[in-house]
Amino acid sequence: MRRILSISLIYLLGFVLSLSAQVETRTGISGTVTDPSGGVVSAASVTLRNQDTGATWQTVTGTTGFYSFPSIPPGTYALRRNT
Repeated sequence: MRRILSISLIYLLGFVLSLSAQVETRTGISGTVTDPSGGVVSAASVTLRNQDTGATWQTVTGTTGFYSFPSIPPGTYALRRNT
């Protein structure tokens, strides 16, 4: 019985370790949209595009011009304000 329990625990530990290895790292990007004079731009549409995968995310700035993409995979991105 002890041997079976030990083997079961080893398999369970291996399963848990394999799950932890599959956790995807996430990151975020945030900033403020301003006009040429430095004033904030509220309600500006902003698009973030992953240059490797082509995946895109969109958001709209708040009253302070702030935008945030809080949970995106690491990569190389292009950010643009939509007109």
